[in-house]
Amino acid sequence: MLGFHKLEFQNLAFRLVIKIESSSYSIVISDDIFDKLSVFLESHFPDHQIFILVDENTEKHCLPLLSWIENERLTSGDALIVPVGEESKSIDLLSGLAESLIELGASRKSIIINLGGGVVTDLGGFLASTFKRGVPFINVPTSLLAMVDASSGGKTGVNLGIYKNQLGTFCFPEAVFCGLNLLETLPKRELKSGYVEALKHGLIANSQIWNSLIEIDLEQIPSKKIIAQSIEVKNRITLIDPFEKGERKKLNFGHTIGHAVESLSHINREPLLHGEAIAIGIVMESFLSVFHAKLPKQELDEIRIFIFNQFDKYQIKKSDFETLIELMRSDKKNENEGINFTLLNEIGNSKIDFNLSEEEVTQALEWYITI
Repeated sequence: MLGFHKLEFQNLAFRLVIKIESSSYSIVISDDIFDKLSVFLESHFPDHQIFILVDENTEKHCLPLLSWIENERLTSGDALIVPVGEESKSIDLLSGLAESLIELGASRKSIIINLGGGVVTDLGGFLASTFKRGVPFINVPTSLLAMVDASSGGKTGVNLGIYKNQLGTFCFPEAVFCGLNLLETLPKRELKSGYVEALKHGLIANSQIWNSLIEIDLEQIPSKKIIAQSIEVKNRITLIDPFEKGERKKLNFGHTIGHAVESLSHINREPLLHGEAIAIGIVMESFLSVFHAKLPKQELDEIRIFIFNQFDKYQIKKSDFETLIELMRSDKKNENEGINFTLLNEIGNSKIDFNLSEEEVTQALEWYITI
């Protein structure tokens, strides 16, 4: 069983405690989390060999912040480094990382710190959950997107070619440390993209989050409270359904079409950021919500106008429709004929398992390219 402890505000930091069966993990949100990470490692894993997974950006900007870790507990070379971008979520790279761990003498008494955005936490979590049948890991998300989404909830995974997250596990970290200071070097485009998952959490489960976010500058670093509220929505849903048999499907709102658009953008060599693609998915799936879930038309207009004011419209051609539908058909969330969606009844309320035909989905694509 998954349990849930209330959100606490202590020492200018939010702390969320998630109970999973007989164990638990904490999510700490603070201005600077490295002192708290240090205390956690010394108290929980004093004898574990430490491996740090970074991408080329976090190697430059964030890895130096871990210089306090005792040298003898680090591997030679200090970190496992992967290229920046979605292409790093591949089986080939995963295999290479596992071979590197073997060469460096990693054992089941090793711990992996995933220091990076969603690609690093997804990849590193999958690596940790499968290496020697599982070693502990800590997520230190360095992007807003990873803080409010990828780093918690227990999903890990890699892509298979253009198909998103086709291989993965449900495996929970030992802890998640979200430091707002890590967002200071984040490009404005990345920061704005990261807000999309928080907007989604508001749309599916908490209208107050949506109403507060549409009033702020999405190119500014959010408050600890905004991040905590968004994480709380995700983990409240995860509490009910940790392994995505039902209620957790609500978190997929915007992602059925959004993931397909994201894959298309990579095929076209015009890659969108994850949040940018999900924003497009949110708009089109809100359109579908009007016809299939009774979302009020004025709320669709509110969502559409806000998203279009924040993000450029992605140019989708009619000739792309077949590719997009094929990508949606391959989505791991589909169980029967048709394409599975989570849709909105209203802002702040959603419902799962709308099984729509290709013709119905094509109507949303047609609408999007004409507005």
